[in-house]
Amino acid sequence: MTDGADDLRPSGLHAGCADVDWPSACSSLKSAGIQVATIQASHTAYGDSGGPHDTDVRPVAGRFGDAFASCASSASLNMRASDGPAIVTAAQRRRQQIAATNLRLTN
Repeated sequence: MTDGADDLRPSGLHAGCADVDWPSACSSLKSAGIQVATIQASHTAYGDSGGPHDTDVRPVAGRFGDAFASCASSASLNMRASDGPAIVTAAQRRRQQIAATNLRLTN
């Protein structure tokens, strides 16, 4: 789960935007038989007009949804959440989906 932006470092300084093209990592997981579920949290713009958000995040923000959709193993495993309560609901739905598959851990 992420909003797709990598816009704050521990130092508090703006650091740019996360790579929203995850085909290699997602393909590797799916090829290994791992079901990939995604939850895209809404990204909220911050700062002044013309600031780092406008220069670093806004140009690629339109690609976030496609990146999440292509990473998920199926459409039903790709969700969007617009706020805190929606994130909780999405996480609960994920838990229910996992429980319904009778997963078990092995080593």
